[in-house]
Amino acid sequence: MNFMDDIGNVADIQETSAIVSKTDLCGMITYANDAFVRISGYSREELIGQPHNIVRHPDMPKWAFAGLWATLESGELWRGIVKNRTKDGGFYWVEATVVPIRKAGKTIGYMSVRKLASEQQIKSAESLYQGAAPKKKASLSINKMLSIHSGYMLGSLFVMLLLLVGGFLGIGGIRQGEAQLIYQNRQVLKDVLVLSDLNGKVERMQANLEPKGNVSAPVHFDLSEINAITVQQIEKPQLEEIKKDLISLNALLPVLRANNVVDLGAVAQKNVSEIAGKLRGEILSLRTEMINSANEQVAANLRSNALIENVSIAGIVFGISLVLLFGWYFMRSIVRPLEMAIDNFDKMAEGDLTGDVILSGAGETGHLIRSSATMQMHLKVVLDELMLMSRNIDHHCLALNTALFEISDHLDCQHDKLIDAKALFEINTTADVKDQLEKLSADVRQFLLSSEVASGSQEMICNEIEEVLCIEQLRSHTFNDFLEKIAQLSDLVVDNRMETLEAYSMSAQLHTISTQLNEMVSYFDVGPSARNG
Repeated sequence: MNFMDDIGNVADIQETSAIVSKTDLCGMITYANDAFVRISGYSREELIGQPHNIVRHPDMPKWAFAGLWATLESGELWRGIVKNRTKDGGFYWVEATVVPIRKAGKTIGYMSVRKLASEQQIKSAESLYQGAAPKKKASLSINKMLSIHSGYMLGSLFVMLLLLVGGFLGIGGIRQGEAQLIYQNRQVLKDVLVLSDLNGKVERMQANLEPKGNVSAPVHFDLSEINAITVQQIEKPQLEEIKKDLISLNALLPVLRANNVVDLGAVAQKNVSEIAGKLRGEILSLRTEMINSANEQVAANLRSNALIENVSIAGIVFGISLVLLFGWYFMRSIVRPLEMAIDNFDKMAEGDLTGDVILSGAGETGHLIRSSATMQMHLKVVLDELMLMSRNIDHHCLALNTALFEISDHLDCQHDKLIDAKALFEINTTADVKDQLEKLSADVRQFLLSSEVASGSQEMICNEIEEVLCIEQLRSHTFNDFLEKIAQLSDLVVDNRMETLEAYSMSAQLHTISTQLNEMVSYFDVGPSARNG
């Protein structure tokens, strides 16, 4: 069934008509506009002072209104589809928007502005209300957190955290590189030690090759150790020359295995002294070169790492400073003006139009600030004009009432005078008729008593009687006409008096409307200048 067919009152309400009501903090109706009166079926007197649930339909679940009150008590706006009941038992669906009425920062009541709901909204609401109560959502608290101020703070903290983490990771990489460099230097030191050990063993080998008898075992041991060291440690390209010399010394092995000291001495005299001297020079030179190269590499890496570390720290500090500087500018140019605009709108909603709007901010925020200031000025002008009109209406109503009161008194006096004149005329006319009749009666009586009345006297008496009758007929006609005129004047005075009373009643209604307009305007505080205008 179409909800529009349920009650005839809905047909009188246009889709764009606003159904408005106001309540106090306890939900008692304090105001109802004409649209609400018509659609509810109640009179305004029946609605004022009653709880708003007088129009609550039993099909509406309790959890729907629980959510409404929870939202309103948090100071937020609530909007939803509501099924209301009429006085005769009918119903109608509306899209209701309920807002707190605030004054000086405190909620003093609630205002509901409703319009007729669409068919699609009704179907969705019926499906929702027939089911179980939905689970509570934390969207309201989350929405409060999703403000520009908190969003910027979280974003800034996230960016600064990324800068710090990136800086620490970079510095940690530098420290790891230094550790790797230290490890490589330790390897160089090991190589240097190997070379030093190799140099000592070559010296001992030379000493053992002096003709002293059977020295094959020590020489064999030293050479085997040199060969072993050569295979295990000396694998770097810069040691190729040393390896060649050591490989040349391996030619002594067959002689050593044969224990031929003479041949060994001949070979040693020919090869070992020459090779050992060359080898010792190469070892000392390479050892010095490796130590110097390692020291220079360590120093260069330390300088580079220190520079990178300083640049990283400077970058982190610069990045954080830039974020803070941008944040300060963002807060000063965007967030703070936006908060001021919102605060100004809140004050205007509370009826406070006395605040000075600071025209700051850039871009859309500045445009919003200027628009709020423009709207505030327009409201001040409109309210000032309304107050002026209200005062003029009151002044004219007072003058009109005074004039109507004087007219009413004057009409009452005129009406009383007409009544008095009518009564006096009736008395005088009755007295004249009585005198004429008494005179006529005396003449007739004299005529009847006289037996010697002449015929001329009889004719004279008859003429007098006719004259008296004519006069009385004329007086009667004039009297009736006069009474009719007096009656007409009296009725006209009464009609004028009734019209005056109706005008006085209309003036009283106009004064009531002016008072209501003044009360509505007095909700807004536009400053002393406008009040005293």
